[in-house]
Amino acid sequence: MKKPIEEILTKFLAAQEKSLKPRDRADYRDVVELLKNYLNSYAYENLSGEESRRFEKSFNAAGEKHRTFCQLFGPEKIGENIGMFLDYFLIRKVMADAEFLEKAASITSRLMLWLGGEGYIEAEASQEGLARGRAAAADLPRAEKAARILYQVARASGIDVSRIPDEDYLEFDHYTIKRLEAGKLWFEDITPGRSRELGPVKVPKAVTDLLAEGWEVSCALARVKGEWHLVEVANVYPT
Repeated sequence: MKKPIEEILTKFLAAQEKSLKPRDRADYRDVVELLKNYLNSYAYENLSGEESRRFEKSFNAAGEKHRTFCQLFGPEKIGENIGMFLDYFLIRKVMADAEFLEKAASITSRLMLWLGGEGYIEAEASQEGLARGRAAAADLPRAEKAARILYQVARASGIDVSRIPDEDYLEFDHYTIKRLEAGKLWFEDITPGRSRELGPVKVPKAVTDLLAEGWEVSCALARVKGEWHLVEVANVYPT
């Protein structure tokens, strides 16, 4: 029988903490706890039919028979969910600065490498997770910094959206960056029934230096005198 995720993560922390400074130990514990929270709260959504039924039965059981996701499934489920943990959960659900996001991605990379080295997951899955974590370590800080700047841009717009006609307003959603130039963004609007490019949206050059085509911005846009403006911004998601 495979060892459950919860036990494996405890072993990972014990193995790493031997060579870590106190501050780094705290970071490792925080990231592992966040990963467990994500898996226990969201990973069940990706289960197959039989796995889903197994999970529901154990999760809904009372007393000693109750099991969380991390108590029920093995470490292979970490690799299957690492993308959403890095690209969604850490950005949307965790109030963290760029420094912590970079640390979280790096620690996740270390975890995936360790899982493969200890034989808990296949080598291919380990390498895929390692690459995913390294990419996130580079991209997440950039996305966080870009989101902070874009938030200020939207706040400074001064546009009263209640006075904007419906055809000139795109309500809050996730919009993909289709292309960019220095100080300019173009978004892809995939509203049902139409597909178009929106832009250019003028932003500081510092933002376009951070962003990349294909990334998503959760925002609302308004068109005034033929020009599109950001009027609300929450997060930036590397993809």
